[in-house]
Amino acid sequence: MGGKGFSRSNLSYIRKFYIRFPKRETVSHKLSWSHYFELLKIDDDLAREFYQNQAIKENWTVREKQDNSNSQERINLIERYILLFGSDSIECIVADREFVGERWLKYLNDNGLRYYIRIRNNFKVFIPRKNETVKAFLLFNAYNINEFVYYPNIVKINGQLCYVANIAL
Repeated sequence: MGGKGFSRSNLSYIRKFYIRFPKRETVSHKLSWSHYFELLKIDDDLAREFYQNQAIKENWTVREKQDNSNSQERINLIERYILLFGSDSIECIVADREFVGERWLKYLNDNGLRYYIRIRNNFKVFIPRKNETVKAFLLFNAYNINEFVYYPNIVKINGQLCYVANIAL
């Protein structure tokens, strides 16, 4: 295929756009191509229309990059959410092991936001009461498969105090 932006994948999405939004009146100038690109991934017409209306009503943005976010992007996202819905609406934040940066954990701690972050077994944690650094799996190696366990003492991950839990699968 020739020309910038005319890859087979892009042409497929352009075709899908014209099939799913055959009437110009159903397309909003308040949404960008990036919004519609995400909406096109939703097969159910009713669900897609709901998310389109929510995106317009709540002025949703679309992340330009689809890989892992950095701490500032996550902080901005949470602050925007809190502005719209209030911090009381956040019961907890669940994240994967890529989200253990010191700045991110400090932000969550400073703002009193509860979080659960999955960490690798070989991830090193500092145990203040013992003044030692150990691999995370050593905190939980005495427990059974499928047993969910909270480590009873506070630990430090990347310079931030937090509690850890584990479930062995």
